[in-house]
Amino acid sequence: MEPFGIYGFESMSNSQKIQMLAKQFLSDGRERSVAEIKDYITGIYPNQFTIGTWSGAIRSLVTGNPNIHCTRRGYYQYHADAGQPANKEERMLITAKEILQSAQARLGALVSGIDMTTASDELVQLGLKLRACRKAISQQEEILNLIGVAGQEPQ
Repeated sequence: MEPFGIYGFESMSNSQKIQMLAKQFLSDGRERSVAEIKDYITGIYPNQFTIGTWSGAIRSLVTGNPNIHCTRRGYYQYHADAGQPANKEERMLITAKEILQSAQARLGALVSGIDMTTASDELVQLGLKLRACRKAISQQEEILNLIGVAGQEPQ
């Protein structure tokens, strides 16, 4: 069963899981510390995420979501009124990220359904190609994140 009704949640990367759960936790609009976010998520998935995954996921969450703001060091808050990105290029960047994340989750669901020990050679080859596609999608997401960060004005 997929937690929170999210299709493909179990096949998401650990970073994507952290981001999804953190967004849900922050959706009430209250300012939260990283420790509170970690406590919430580790209550659901204890001992599953490394320190590096945490820091990367939180950074990606803030840089990839215009509604989540770092209010002070180590504290984050969701602002529903942040609205749509200011320009067409930012909207395109966010749309591209959402498409890649959706594709990666769907590919993950397909790959996780293949039992490599009993599958035919053709199905094994398909599974390997799907995994390669997921890796390529992850790389494209990283590039989009870098483009998004590079396109922002320094604060």
